[in-house]
Amino acid sequence: MPILRQYAAEATVFVTTGFLDRPGFLRSSDLQRLPAELQLGSHGLTHRFLNELTDLEIRDELRTSRRILEDLSGRQVDTVGIPNGAIDDRVTRIAEEEGYSLLFHSEVHINSQWTGPLSIGRVAIRSGTPDGRVQEFAQGEFGLDPVRRLMLGIPKRILGPERYRRWRSWWLGEQSGQKEMQDLISSEATTPGESVSTCGEVCESR
Repeated sequence: MPILRQYAAEATVFVTTGFLDRPGFLRSSDLQRLPAELQLGSHGLTHRFLNELTDLEIRDELRTSRRILEDLSGRQVDTVGIPNGAIDDRVTRIAEEEGYSLLFHSEVHINSQWTGPLSIGRVAIRSGTPDGRVQEFAQGEFGLDPVRRLMLGIPKRILGPERYRRWRSWWLGEQSGQKEMQDLISSEATTPGESVSTCGEVCESR
């Protein structure tokens, strides 16, 4: 949090509401204590591949997760990070119809004034990412990350959702397919005797 304040920057916490109150994830009560520098966004209800669902199921994922977040936090939620980057024109259209004005996907590219609000790219910053690499990301130097993203898309199409998830966990060294989580809630946002919780899914600077 001190770094965000130093540079007058904001960050968005994308939360999969179905994971709330699970060990290692945000508690429902944490959503009311997020510092002002942390914006709140939806990451779906169950973290499923939205582009493989029916229109009704997509709406349920986006609408229900948004309602839960708004009810628990008291904030307006109009930002969504698409789980697994599983986006297509249909998902984009439904997200816009459901009232989302900012849509983040998993393509690696520079976001500029010409980037549409429904096509915001992102890169993965994990707990083991070196500080120098983070600085390169901030300067728009992505290295092989776009190629890596392209490579991940090939087995996704070949293996199908379930086999792809298992393969991806092995290839990235993740445990049970669960992403590493970055702790962005400062100790000042907790009350005495409570531990600092971690972000639900993905934390993105913008």
